[in-house]
Amino acid sequence: MSAMFLTALLSTTPAHALSCGDLDIADVHPSDGATEVPVNVVPVVRTYNYGSPEWVLDNLVVRLTDTGSGAEIAVEIEAIEEDGPSLKTWLLHPEAELSPDTLFTLEISSAQENGWERAFSFSTSAEIDLDAPEPATADSLIYDRDDDDWGSWRSLTVDLEGGDDHPGNWWRIEMADNADFEGAQVRASLSQPARYFHGPCDDDAVAADEPGETWVRVTTVDAAGNEAEPQVVHFDGPTGGTGAGSTGCSTVSSRPGPLAAIAGLLGLVAVGRRRR
Repeated sequence: MSAMFLTALLSTTPAHALSCGDLDIADVHPSDGATEVPVNVVPVVRTYNYGSPEWVLDNLVVRLTDTGSGAEIAVEIEAIEEDGPSLKTWLLHPEAELSPDTLFTLEISSAQENGWERAFSFSTSAEIDLDAPEPATADSLIYDRDDDDWGSWRSLTVDLEGGDDHPGNWWRIEMADNADFEGAQVRASLSQPARYFHGPCDDDAVAADEPGETWVRVTTVDAAGNEAEPQVVHFDGPTGGTGAGSTGCSTVSSRPGPLAAIAGLLGLVAVGRRRR
């Protein structure tokens, strides 16, 4: 099975349909074969496994090479999620500027006993991207629950509105029960809408219980790591799904107050950075 096919299969399959298996790749940006990627790209990788972020780092090996010359560019790995959901998202910061108009290979492998290796390639443009992307905002908050022979599958979906659904964009989503985002849970999504699962083979506390009053802050990030202005929406409760509560939401100023700004900065602190 090719790496590209496996990645497509995992990225389009609901998380609860995946087996409770070992470390694997769920999605990658830039996608395999992407072209015109800015030279200041910050690749994003999403992994699937029960293990803690520290465990994943111990078992995840990343190599970025110039395909023509074979020169390797060191990569620093930054975790997005602050706790330990089954799906974890990582930023790969190249420690040297990438060459323009060049084909690069991103190799990701597992250091487990039954290890594997996936290879993805992308071509850079001659441009440095310094422009912030168009912002997206939360449009609805949907909670759903489905019980079967395996157990209880619960999902929380944040539907997004606006923003460029560009293959290089991803979204940092913070959810809290207060307007200052104190104690916010930070998640990332590489596609719209953003879906989080909790069940026998998926562990994400965000989706474990039906949310009540919730504030959602969405930051759109492009392939080069440029961020749009965060957009904040207040929900009285989930707006649909099996476990729907009260409806209605109101848009809050996209400019967070002092406490919210501090919480946002804290939310950007990685679980850990590791240089490989």
